[in-house]
Amino acid sequence: MKQIGMHNDDRIDTIDIIKGFGILLVIFGHINTEGQLSRFFIYSFHMPLFFFFSGVVAHSSDNLMKDLIKSFRSLYIPFAFFTFIDILILAIKSFYHHDIDFLYLIKYSFRLLTGLSTPYFNVPIWFLFSLFTIRILFHLICHGQHSILLFSIIFVLCVAYSFLLYRFSIPYSLFLPTVISFPFFILGWFYKNVVFQFIKNVPVNFLFYLGIGIVFLLLITGCKLNSTINIHGCTVGNSSLFYINSFLGIFFTICICKIIDVWGMKNHIMNYIRMIFLFFGKNSVYILVTHYYLTRHIFPFILAKLGLSNYLYSISVELILFFFTVLIMVPICIFFRKHLLFLFGKSTMSIYKNR
Repeated sequence: MKQIGMHNDDRIDTIDIIKGFGILLVIFGHINTEGQLSRFFIYSFHMPLFFFFSGVVAHSSDNLMKDLIKSFRSLYIPFAFFTFIDILILAIKSFYHHDIDFLYLIKYSFRLLTGLSTPYFNVPIWFLFSLFTIRILFHLICHGQHSILLFSIIFVLCVAYSFLLYRFSIPYSLFLPTVISFPFFILGWFYKNVVFQFIKNVPVNFLFYLGIGIVFLLLITGCKLNSTINIHGCTVGNSSLFYINSFLGIFFTICICKIIDVWGMKNHIMNYIRMIFLFFGKNSVYILVTHYYLTRHIFPFILAKLGLSNYLYSISVELILFFFTVLIMVPICIFFRKHLLFLFGKSTMSIYKNR
């Protein structure tokens, strides 16, 4: 029998399930109403989760230039591509309203491509830029001397920044959420072996379920005590609660996805659920760069035309929108995997390796 949580090429299924779980939270968070507890809950850990597991799966080879080029192709190129789409949409809107300003478009393009501003029409791609910046720094330090010392110093400085966030007036850029996110990446990388061993060896028994319940209650309590988190907007509320809730949420997600993986191996119906999470996990980057057009632009426009502009106050409408978004993402992911893998620095062979 195939080992639980593993592919034939030693890819850990549970990590893909975690990524699938996380990207579904991202979708719902971009539909959900401002101020609802479910949004407080999701935003408290969903982006730290992605940065943490980006660190867990990170590795550096003996060839620095190869590592830098790979990060550039897989992260910055798709960021730049969807940034150009953002610029194109703005240009079309400006042309339609007869107020196009080419000098402004050039300045706007420069600010977007250098991370000094955030794309308006596709905000989530900030993650690609931040992860690209982190990966470049990660590779440079790994190939230098005293890497552990340098990582420790930068880690302390980044954490200190999050605690002093409201005492300094620093012009916004994508480098600021990158600073907040860096500690999660480094901790993921540093404790990757602990995470792998926990995922593969932890027994799913009564104590496991009891632990999940306790962590969930602590997380809900922490979310109520803190404000809504928005790493992209450099909003973390109480910094101590931010880190506590982030790691409680990461641990909670790992445990839930471990259960999905184990149950999926034992139950025919749960296996379908497991395969759904695996699919979205393996295609999470394609969902990240496309879903926002639906959740924050197309759906609101359609609902406004139907006289349902107050849809955000209805959880039932939000769930329907979430279902349709997830459904639409399936053919989009298939299209990306068939025709646009090159955009993310991948070859068609990646399809077969990840099946």
